[in-house]
Amino acid sequence: MCIVKKDSNQAERKRDSVDERLSLRDFFDPKQPWDLRDRLPDNSIRTMFKYLPMKFTEGPWKPVATWTLLLTLSSVVYFTIDSNIKYYASSNNSESIMNEFVGDKSYPAFTMAWYYNVASFFWMAYVSWCIYDTSKSFRALVFFTICSWTIMCIRHGLCALAPFLPSVRLWIGILRFPVLLSASVTFGIWNFVLLPVITMVFLKGEKRSNFLRFAFKWWMCQIHICNILFAYLNAVFFEPKAQALHQGDVNAVVVYIVAYMLFYYCILDRIGIQLYPIFSPRTYICIPSWLMVAGICLGNYVFWNKILTA
Repeated sequence: MCIVKKDSNQAERKRDSVDERLSLRDFFDPKQPWDLRDRLPDNSIRTMFKYLPMKFTEGPWKPVATWTLLLTLSSVVYFTIDSNIKYYASSNNSESIMNEFVGDKSYPAFTMAWYYNVASFFWMAYVSWCIYDTSKSFRALVFFTICSWTIMCIRHGLCALAPFLPSVRLWIGILRFPVLLSASVTFGIWNFVLLPVITMVFLKGEKRSNFLRFAFKWWMCQIHICNILFAYLNAVFFEPKAQALHQGDVNAVVVYIVAYMLFYYCILDRIGIQLYPIFSPRTYICIPSWLMVAGICLGNYVFWNKILTA
């Protein structure tokens, strides 16, 4: 009798444990609390980010930061839709999406550009494999840097494939500005903001030394320093025909950036993953950080447009 009762209690606790386990649908359930860290199977994420001051990880979002984020996202979506209506309503811009992104571009095989794209694709894929091999998982894909590296690797591969499968030229065109922008943002934010702030403000002594050794591993240098060179060579130098940025490029970037922001704040933030503490909405530092990113995006549009049309 006691054995049966004990087994019954163990089964009940097991069912409760399964019911309390975090699942994807919990992120879309309005009945769930915003902070889902207590539903995680262990404290590994809390331990990973314990170097951060609690004001970046604990407590509710600042109301001003919350409204600023909502207003910013709403404004971006509204003005993007508005500019699309005006742009495509013009009689001078009645092109199909294929003509807009591709035009008369061709990607011939066995040229210097083709060999570069083939070699770089395999090299970048190897770097991606090494990143995967360090943790034996795809968790690195949550980083904006890795997302940027991934779409850049994909574009190199598509450029190599284009001579034999011309239809992929549409995706080559769609990924052009997201590759240039995300590589520029990664290069600039990491090297001139995050790396100095983390090493000089958040870390001291041995922790700082360990972080710097990690930050300058060969594959970290590839994705944070060499990435801007790969982006330039793929989307500018070896591009078969110079083409100015256009409304379609803006649309692609808006979708890319907004999608990552929603993923970062609606998924990662809720389980305590603060990859970029300067963007934590629990402090007011996030507001100038968002403005900085907006300025970088606008500046990159002007910069790359001049480079592409030079």
